[in-house]
Amino acid sequence: MQKPSMLMIQGDLDRMRHSRDSAHPLSTISAIRHGGPWLQSITWLVIITFTMLILAPTAEAVHAELDRPPALPPATAEAQFSAHMVELTERVKQWRRALDPNGFTKMHEAERGRSALAKLRSDLSVLDRQVRDSLEQSAAALQSREISTVILEREQDTAAHYEQKYAELEQRLA
Repeated sequence: MQKPSMLMIQGDLDRMRHSRDSAHPLSTISAIRHGGPWLQSITWLVIITFTMLILAPTAEAVHAELDRPPALPPATAEAQFSAHMVELTERVKQWRRALDPNGFTKMHEAERGRSALAKLRSDLSVLDRQVRDSLEQSAAALQSREISTVILEREQDTAAHYEQKYAELEQRLA
């Protein structure tokens, strides 16, 4: 049996389209339906291949998008200050653990802890300034919008509470 060439397939398709009724030629779909099993199998192969070429990259892109973690917004001054406070607390705990029950420290651990605490404290003052600036900006924004006095009082209470707690922290670190 002879394998059909592309010219033979095209010729068969053209004959089928015009064979039934020359006044009403068959559509391409009707010609494929009546074209026999080999033409139908080639048609299905083309349809499946085309569909896979469209769906595979789309599915891969969706999968990659779902695997990517969501982008986090940049950290605010308050968030940086909070993270810094957590790190400072952990360093103090490590330093306390370096003390033995008699109150003596291991000298090299104590010196490392002291220098780390000094660096954290200097970074803390920078972050404190950023938090204070942020509090001032939010207070100015609230006042410019003529917000109710209850909200303004809460903002002032928040700023006063922050300043009180920061003063306590400075006393403990001194």
